[in-house]
Amino acid sequence: MSTVIFFMLPEAGHLNPSFKLAKTLQRRGHRVCYFSVQDWEDYIRAQGFTCFPLFQGALPKGSLTSPEIFKKDEEWLKDQDAFEHLIADQGKIINNSRREIIELAESIQPDLFIIDVFLPVAALLAYRLGVQSIFLNPGFNVYHHFFEGELAPLQKAPELVLCPQELDLPRTQKPNHLRYCVEPSIDLERSEPPFPWDRLDKDKPLIYCALGSQCDVYGAEGDGLFRALVEAMVVKENWQLVMTVGPGDIDPPPQNVITVRNAPQLELLKRASIMITHGGIGSVKECIFFGVPMIVFPLRIDQPRNAARVIYHGLGVRGDVTRVSAEMIHSLIDKIDRNPHFKANVEAMGKRFRAMERSERGSKIIERVLDSLREKAANKPAAKTSEESLNSMSIGCVRDNELF
Repeated sequence: MSTVIFFMLPEAGHLNPSFKLAKTLQRRGHRVCYFSVQDWEDYIRAQGFTCFPLFQGALPKGSLTSPEIFKKDEEWLKDQDAFEHLIADQGKIINNSRREIIELAESIQPDLFIIDVFLPVAALLAYRLGVQSIFLNPGFNVYHHFFEGELAPLQKAPELVLCPQELDLPRTQKPNHLRYCVEPSIDLERSEPPFPWDRLDKDKPLIYCALGSQCDVYGAEGDGLFRALVEAMVVKENWQLVMTVGPGDIDPPPQNVITVRNAPQLELLKRASIMITHGGIGSVKECIFFGVPMIVFPLRIDQPRNAARVIYHGLGVRGDVTRVSAEMIHSLIDKIDRNPHFKANVEAMGKRFRAMERSERGSKIIERVLDSLREKAANKPAAKTSEESLNSMSIGCVRDNELF
């Protein structure tokens, strides 16, 4: 049995896809723990994992749900260099808490860190401890070229992309590091919020709309889309809509519209005919898994590229949130409803996704890394003390050709 620590960005779109992989490793007999923040501790524990909360000084409980955090996020999410901003912000927090992280890791004695590609500074700390890391990426975007200067040793670290290659766009140039597209890692046992199921009309097709776990970030654009949807559903009486609006509210919604703060997305997708989404890679993967065509209104960062993937593979249609109207919504719904190819395409890709999920390729790659580390354990140098780890620049990464 090995001990594996997951260290993910504290956000649903990054945590949720890690859970299926983590549960697979746990089922195979490994000890799996999470490093996270207090705001996500209960949620992670509800999925069946031990969680060690960090950054209690910098990010006390409630800090990630404060209006100030969302206001800040809305500003840098508009910036083309959002990833660099995020690395810088997270890096400062991790560096300021490095003693806490190192001492906790030394008490747990992990064999492997699985670290969000958005948290390279955490991977650098793991390397200084002499613990191997694997990056986990929820989508296709290539971030390793940002790893310069102090982060340069991480450029060739192994990376698991939690999405089958079939969804990607054709690439003229492949990443020059060890990158493996594995299963979508959709946790069908994920703990989800309650829902008033008795309000659904079994005789009406269902449209499900969600803009991710941080829909507050999208401000006026998100509100405009919600208003247009409500107006559209007044006319589309033969359809019903479930819409997640976060802490906002729609007053009063028509009878065929149900608004909730949070929704059980997996269960709703099993019933949905169409999903209206912002194009987050998690929602796109889950729609494909359940065979649900999409209407994508991309808003930030990787969402336009994910929308392009949906269009390229014929899995749905794209809307423009800057010009959204009830008439546009009607047109997009009709395009999907009247063209059976969208449903056929998404079901065909969903079949491949489910087969890839059953292969459990990600956990097999991780176990190959663990096997390689065990083989080298006899020659491993003595572990550093906490003080040595804080000051050392040595990298404890196993060479690529020794792993694979």
